[in-house]
Amino acid sequence: MRNALTTFLKQTLLITTGSLVFAFAVKTLIVPQDLLASGLTGFALLIFYQWSGLPLGVIYFLINIPIFFLGWRFVGKRFVAYSLWGLSVYSVALSLIQIEFEISNPLLATLVAAALAGSGTAIILKSYGSSGGADILCVVLHKLFAITLGTGSILLNAVLLIWSAFVFPVETVLYTVLYIFVAAHFTDKVFRV
Repeated sequence: MRNALTTFLKQTLLITTGSLVFAFAVKTLIVPQDLLASGLTGFALLIFYQWSGLPLGVIYFLINIPIFFLGWRFVGKRFVAYSLWGLSVYSVALSLIQIEFEISNPLLATLVAAALAGSGTAIILKSYGSSGGADILCVVLHKLFAITLGTGSILLNAVLLIWSAFVFPVETVLYTVLYIFVAAHFTDKVFRV
């Protein structure tokens, strides 16, 4: 019983910390520069910038509802339950964080945001869950179509980049490509620590 409680608290702490770090990067650096992120956060940002009637956190949460139903069926109940906690923390943080850094250089904002977001993702990945989004969708794609997790992530981000190319300036798309690579690098490095 005590071991189960310790495990639960550790998993919850990892998911909460990682989700808060990730949300902090998005709200303090990405949004003020009108930049994009990867995965479903990137899709939520696309919708937020184009039809900003709802807070970013609400958009992210709504996008994830059908994905969680798929995850519940194809991934596993423990993973989805922990991920629901991560989704809730991340969505609320995206809605509540109102800090902006006065960084006028979008390249610097992209690099710092990617480092923070990648680190937050790595912290989350050390748990039994996620903050929702692409992680669950990639596992579902793997189970249904035998698409590897990495390939699934590349496909989702390719769709994001193609969509953004029709809506945003080329610089924004290129900053997003840079963000994706730097965030992935930091995720790998921090995950190994």
